[in-house]
Parts: sequence; C-alpha cells; structure tokens
Amino acid sequence: MGYMVHHTIVVSSCIDKLLDRAYSKAVEIFGDQVSNVVESVVNNYRSFFVAPDGSKAGWKESEDGDERRNRFVEWLDGSTSLDWVEVQFADDNRETKIVGGSDL
Repeated sequence: MGYMVHHTIVVSSCIDKLLDRAYSKAVEIFGDQVSNVVESVVNNYRSFFVAPDGSKAGWKESEDGDERRNRFVEWLDGSTSLDWVEVQFADDNRETKIVGGSDL
C-alpha cells in the first residue's frame, strides 16, 4: 500500500561552472524532474531543484527515486562549493524535515 511522502533536492552556487556541472548531472540522473536554473536577484547565485517522484513510499517508483537521490547526493558530497539540501515534506504522518545537506 505505502504512504505518501515527498523528497526534493535544492542546489545553489555562485560558481557557474560548478552549478552547470551539477545541473547536467541532475538531468542525467533525473531527466524531466529537474527544474530550470533560476538566478537570484543579487550576489549571482543560481539554483535549481529536483522535483519529488510523486509515488508512495514502498512502491517501485519510490525505491527507484530513492536510489537516484542517493546517487545524486553522493555526487554532491564530492563538491565543497555547492550548497544543497534534501527536504522531506507532504508526509502522511505530517513529518517535514531536512534529510541531508551541504551544511550537515
């Protein structure tokens, strides 16, 4: 049966080459789940996010999404100049939390 829970990853950087590389890697792993890059109003930061897969926990699609997120997070952990966060929200148990991030 499963329960609903969303996970998203937000990535930001003011270093264009790094963000472009992260964006390319995200598209390689997630395809159309990756947003366009958005520029900040000041300080030259650029950001994008990986949308939730939309499936319920325990479903194959959710397990595939977990595996893709884990691969991307492992890749992100290799960079010291990317700012990122993975957030869990819209949980059937009403649990919203930071799952991981560059500052943790």
